[in-house]
Amino acid sequence: MATTYKTPGVYIEEISKFPPSIAEVATAIPVFIGYTEKVIIDGIDLAKEASDKKKVAADAQKALADSDLAKALKTAQDALKTAQTALENAKKALEATPDDQAKKDAVTNAEKAVSDAQSAVDAAQKAADDSDLGKAAKAAQDQADEAGMPIPVRITSLLEYEQSFGKTEPAQGIIVMIEETLNQSVVVDRKVTGSIQESPKHNLYYAMQAYFKNGGGPGYVVSVGTMAEAKGVISAADLQRGIEAIAKEDEVTLFVFPESQALNDADRAGVFGDALNQCGKLQDRFVIMDMQ
Repeated sequence: MATTYKTPGVYIEEISKFPPSIAEVATAIPVFIGYTEKVIIDGIDLAKEASDKKKVAADAQKALADSDLAKALKTAQDALKTAQTALENAKKALEATPDDQAKKDAVTNAEKAVSDAQSAVDAAQKAADDSDLGKAAKAAQDQADEAGMPIPVRITSLLEYEQSFGKTEPAQGIIVMIEETLNQSVVVDRKVTGSIQESPKHNLYYAMQAYFKNGGGPGYVVSVGTMAEAKGVISAADLQRGIEAIAKEDEVTLFVFPESQALNDADRAGVFGDALNQCGKLQDRFVIMDMQ
C-alpha cells in the first residue's frame, strides 16, 4: 500500500515476508473452583437438573428400602452378624482350652454357620439388585451421579459470570459506625468505619470481581454446587471434584480456590494435594494456595 510522504527525500520501505517469530498467547488462564448462586449453561439450569435427579434417586432408594426384598436382606445381614459374633466367642473359648474337642467342633459349626449366613446375604442382595425396584434405584442413582456438574465454563468478563453463575449471598453481620464532630450544630468532621463480624465463606464472586477489576482476561469457572445447597458448608470432596473436572482443559494454567480458607487444615491439604498432583502430572499449571 502506497504511503504519502510530506517532505522530499529518499525513503526505504521494508516489506516483511515472515510472520512474527513469537506468537502472542495468554500465559495465565486461571480456573476458579467453588460454589455459585446458580449454574445455567446454554440455557439449562444444571443445578436444578442435578437436584431433581438426586431427589428421584432418593425416592427410588426409599422405595427399595421399604420393600420386602430390602427387609429380607436386612434379616439376612442381622443373621450374619449374629453368626460372626458366635464364631468369635467360640474361638475365644477354644483359646482357653485348645485341646477341647467339643470346643473345636463348636468353632467348626460356627464357621459353617457364618458361611451359610453369608450365602444368604449374597442371595438376598442379588434378589434385591435384580428386582425392578433395584434396577430402577441403580439407574436413578447413575443418572444422579452423572448429572451435568461440575462443568468447566470459559468466561471473559464479570457479566458472563453473572449470567451463568449469578452473584453471591448478601453479607451478614456488617456494622457501620459514623462519628460526627459538631461545632455550633455544624458538622465539621465525620469518620465512617466499617467491620464485619464474620467473613462470608462463599467468596468466589468477590474473587471474580477483584480478578476482572484488576485487568483479568479469559478464565474458567467450575461450579461444584450452589450456595443454597451447600448451606454454608465448604466440602473438600466437592472442590476435589472440580479439580478432576478441569483436568482435560489444556488452556488452564492456574488453580484458584477462594473458599478453601473455610476448610480445616486436613481438608485443605487434601484439596491442594489433588491440585498439585494434577500440576505434576500435566506439567502445564500451578496452584495459588490461600492459607488463611
